[in-house]
Amino acid sequence: MKDLRKLIGLFVIIAIFSRGFFEPILKGFTWLVMQNYTPSSISFLGDIFVRIATFVISFALVGTVFYRLSWFDRGIMKVAYFVVSTLVTCLLSWLVMIFETNIVTISIIIGMLFVSAGIYWGVQWYNKRKAISTIPGDDEKQEYRTRHLH
Repeated sequence: MKDLRKLIGLFVIIAIFSRGFFEPILKGFTWLVMQNYTPSSISFLGDIFVRIATFVISFALVGTVFYRLSWFDRGIMKVAYFVVSTLVTCLLSWLVMIFETNIVTISIIIGMLFVSAGIYWGVQWYNKRKAISTIPGDDEKQEYRTRHLH
């Protein structure tokens, strides 16, 4: 009887695999293995950032979820950490790759934002200083400020 069950189980597994039911899962595992063995297209410092950020984000996320659930199963937490860290690694690697390929454009945009903010604050400071020096009815103080502050 046990042999018959094993034989039926084998036929069911063969039927499932031949229909392509597990094909997306197998493709995902193949992609994951190939990702670990192919060189990344990000710099050395970007790779270090991705590894450290992946550890911190994954560990915090899995710990928070299992803490909120009050469910501490070591085996399931390992699997959850593996899945979350894989997804976080892929996302961060993609973001770092995009950042590194467009660093000139990003630098120009950030520089323009800083220059615009500097001009805005400079104009605000100038207008505020001008408003202080032109208080109506305060001619002596205005004359003192004009002589000694400029």
